[in-house]
Amino acid sequence: LKDLEDFVERCEWRPQEPVAVDVENPTGPIAVIGFSTDPSISLSVDMTEGYWGTENLPKAWALVKRFCEGPVEKILHYGLSDSYKLALHGVGLCKYIYDTMWMHHALDAADRHSLDYCASRDTRQPFWKSMAKDPDESARYSSNWQTFMEYNGIDCCVTRELYPIYR
Repeated sequence: LKDLEDFVERCEWRPQEPVAVDVENPTGPIAVIGFSTDPSISLSVDMTEGYWGTENLPKAWALVKRFCEGPVEKILHYGLSDSYKLALHGVGLCKYIYDTMWMHHALDAADRHSLDYCASRDTRQPFWKSMAKDPDESARYSSNWQTFMEYNGIDCCVTRELYPIYR
């Protein structure tokens, strides 16, 4: 909780620096929420009761809510989906100003706009999408939580890296 609280406070001290946000929910409720302040680093937070326990999970959600509804500008890739998932948990998404999928669409409406495609065209990020997201692959990685968390972190870093390119 202290790491998450420190992260939220650091972001609040510098609200003019946009933060990439990504949500993962492979089986229904949000399992992981990730953040990236810089393309080289991310914070992926396990949002399951199994990790936090019944006493600390509401505290973790309160910190996520504080960040998401706070003054920091947010960057997402297809954030409409993530904002809907967060809303199901009672979390609003304020200052959601940048969406790299729609930014890319504005640059070339006829092109594809998936995160992996954008990354392959505009960054040097090696392909990572088969790690844990693909339905056929997710069963393979469902027991490897660390891989799933890393996958989320990479999504956040790539989104953060694409933002200044498309802006």
